[in-house]
Amino acid sequence: MTGARCTGVDLSPVSLDIARELADRAGQAIRYVEANVLEAAAAVGEQVDLVYTSTGTICWVQDLWTWGRQVAALLRPGGTFFFRDSHPSANSLADHEPRLLAPGYRYFPLPAGQALTYADGMTYTDGDRSLITQPRNYEWPHSVSEVLMALVRAGLVIIEVDEQDDLPWPLHPAMTAEGEAYVLPAPWREQVPMAWSVVARKPASADLPGERARSGGNRAPGRAESCARSGRVMRPVGESRAPGRGESCARSGRVVRSVR
Repeated sequence: MTGARCTGVDLSPVSLDIARELADRAGQAIRYVEANVLEAAAAVGEQVDLVYTSTGTICWVQDLWTWGRQVAALLRPGGTFFFRDSHPSANSLADHEPRLLAPGYRYFPLPAGQALTYADGMTYTDGDRSLITQPRNYEWPHSVSEVLMALVRAGLVIIEVDEQDDLPWPLHPAMTAEGEAYVLPAPWREQVPMAWSVVARKPASADLPGERARSGGNRAPGRAESCARSGRVMRPVGESRAPGRGESCARSGRVVRSVR
């Protein structure tokens, strides 16, 4: 990316080795950091102008409050956070029957210490059919309100929220390819959102709590801004893996299990 210094965060050293190889082949100088996304700010060690979380990320994260604080901590004052993922409503759809579009999984967050878990012997990465040695998966559902409030409580101001009808993988068996994305057939396409996105911003230093009093400013905060001033935020570029067909099929075996 010309004119920008990029940093990627991921939990897997193997994935990071592949990312570095791709960056070298593309002639891009990208810094990659191995870390849990819930500890990303300390691992990266600097603040950035833009934090981006890609599709298929937060289902692997149990603690969204810490996630939100990590996003905020990584952003410079005035920096922007962009998030896009599968829509929580779409994640709750039963995914074993192409003629059925109905809830089949949990929408709301699980109680602390529980996870949706299933075993799948193959990676969700398309094209690789080799067996993996650690087939147990753990996922956590996150509602729209939980995601937004994790950012607001971390001190970010929500700028825009949008919903889309396409995804980069077929989450539901009725979805078909359209260009580089997958969509539901009509009329379901117009009835159910499949993805959503959020743009949030970290207030500039003059807008942070306490700064206005020291500077003598007397501007009254807007409604969204005043609601957002209750915390701080990460850079979950890490764990940014979009689930593929293998994972989508495996979800029909998900069960709730306590996590110790």
